[in-house]
Amino acid sequence: MANRGTGEHWLYDLIDELEINEGNLKARLQSKAFRERLFDSLGKGDKFDPSQVPLTGALVAGIGLDLASWATCTDFKCRNKTSDREFPQVLHYFDWVVMEGPSRSRYRDWVLDTKRRGNPHPLIESIEDDIKVMLHLRKTGLANYIRFTKKVDCYCPEHMKQKADELGLGFLAEDDYLTGIAKEFSRAGRVSVIQTGPRRWRGKVWSSQFSEALTLPYDRKTRPKKVDVARDVLGPHMHETLHNAVTAKELGAPLSSLGDDEFFVPSASAGANAFTVDDVALRVRIPVLLGLNTEQFIKLREEEYDHFISFRKLLRQAIEETVSQAQAESPETAADKVWRNSIQPQVVDLERKISASNRSLVRKLVTGVSFGATSAGVGSLLGAVSASLGTPLGAALGAAAGTVALLPTALPLVTKHFEERQQFETDGAYFVWKAQKAGGHS
Repeated sequence: MANRGTGEHWLYDLIDELEINEGNLKARLQSKAFRERLFDSLGKGDKFDPSQVPLTGALVAGIGLDLASWATCTDFKCRNKTSDREFPQVLHYFDWVVMEGPSRSRYRDWVLDTKRRGNPHPLIESIEDDIKVMLHLRKTGLANYIRFTKKVDCYCPEHMKQKADELGLGFLAEDDYLTGIAKEFSRAGRVSVIQTGPRRWRGKVWSSQFSEALTLPYDRKTRPKKVDVARDVLGPHMHETLHNAVTAKELGAPLSSLGDDEFFVPSASAGANAFTVDDVALRVRIPVLLGLNTEQFIKLREEEYDHFISFRKLLRQAIEETVSQAQAESPETAADKVWRNSIQPQVVDLERKISASNRSLVRKLVTGVSFGATSAGVGSLLGAVSASLGTPLGAALGAAAGTVALLPTALPLVTKHFEERQQFETDGAYFVWKAQKAGGHS
C-alpha cells in the first residue's frame, strides 16, 4: 500500500469519490455505486508500515483514545464526544496521533461471514456511524493531526509473546493471567449477567478505565458463568492493549489510553524516574487548555503557532529539569510538579505584567488626551491599540476613537507599549495566556 499522509484513510477515499456529506449520506449508502465501491475497497489489503509515521512528535492512541477501538462505543455520538473532549490533552505537546481508524479488515470479515451476509443492516449502520465520525474529524480539523495506519498484527503468537516479554508485558499473553484477572473481577462483584430473552443473555463487566460497563451478548441455552463473561470481555481488551504496546514499541512512540488501564502494568524492574519526557508531557494537565474543545484548541494552535512552539519548548525544558533532578517518583507526580512549580507561576507572572502594562498605558493616555478634535488617523491608531490589548482598553478608549486626538507626547507611549507587548509575546507562557482569552477566562 502506498504511503499515506496526515488525514488520509481508505474511508476518506470512498467519501471523496462518491462526494458523501451529512446531507446525502443515507441516500449514498443505499446506492449500488456505494456497495460496489465498498466491496472493491475491502478487497485491498493493509499492513503495518512504520514509514507512514513521523519519526518524532507522534503518539499511539490506545484504548479509549483510538476512535475505532473495539472497546470504544460504536455510536458516532459517543466517539465524536471523545474526539471533541480528549485531544487537547494530547496536542498540547504532540504533533500527530497514530490510530488505525475504521478497519478495512473488520468489514471484510463481516462481509465474508455467511451468518451475517443475509442481514446487511448492521453493516450499513456500522459504516454509517464510521462515516459520520470521519466527517466530524474533518469538520473540527482533527483529521489533519491523525496518521491512520494499521497497527501491528503480523506476528505469530510465539513472536508476539517474545515482543511482549521485551516490554515486560509477557503476562498479558498468558492464559493463566487472564483467568486470574477474570476471577478477581468476578469476586469483586464487577461482573453481572442478565437474561434479555429466550436463550439470550447479556454479560457486563465494570472496569475503572471506562465510565460505563463493557457488555457482551450471548445466544445460548444456559446462563454463562460470570468468570467466563469476564474472560470473554477482558481477553480482547488485554489483547488490544498488548498490540498497542508493541505497535508503540515498533514506532518508538509513546502510548496513551483513556483512564487507568488496569492491565498495562509497568515492568517490575522499572524503578523511580524510569520514565521519559513524553511520559510526563502526556500527563501535564493545564486547566485552561482542558477547558477548550478540540476544534477551539486546534484553531488557537494554528493561529498562534509561533507562540505554541515557544510554549512547547518551555514545557519540555520544565519536564527535563524535573526529571533530571529526580523530583518525582512517577510521571503523574512529575507532571503535577511541572504545572505547579514551573508553568503556572510563569503564566501568573505574565498575566500580572500584561495587566500592569495595560493599566499604565491607559493612565498615561488619559492624562495626555484632548477632547473635541476629530481625526481619522487617531481613530485608526486607537483601534489598533485596543485590538492589541483586549477588552479593558477597548472599553476605555474604543468608544472615543473617532473623537479623540493624541497629544504629541502620547504617540511614544503607544510605541513603547507595542514594544513591551512584543517582549511579552516571546514569553513561553504567552500561548497559555492567549488560551485564557480564547476560552473566556479572565
